[in-house]
Amino acid sequence: MLESTLKKHVMKYLKQIPDSHFWKTHGSNYGVGGISDIVGLINGRFIAIELKVGKNEPTPLQKVFIKKVQDAGGVAFAAWSLNDVRRELSLAGLVSNGYAY
Repeated sequence: MLESTLKKHVMKYLKQIPDSHFWKTHGSNYGVGGISDIVGLINGRFIAIELKVGKNEPTPLQKVFIKKVQDAGGVAFAAWSLNDVRRELSLAGLVSNGYAY
């Protein structure tokens, strides 16, 4: 699967979550290197999702961005599938069993 295809599926899922807003980012945005592929809010809580496919791993700069978001109280993670996204949001208490409330 291409990363662009995964991003399309994840955005479709995220749009179903009530009280949420998400944006796709492109490369180095807002003067911030390593910013995650998708950023947004669920009930006012900041979310950052770095999408990867195959054996790809987050770059060191992407890992720094994820850690900064986590340290600030946001939810940030790398995901290789839609199920990864559902699981992480469920673990954070933002969706029920991986599905939008």
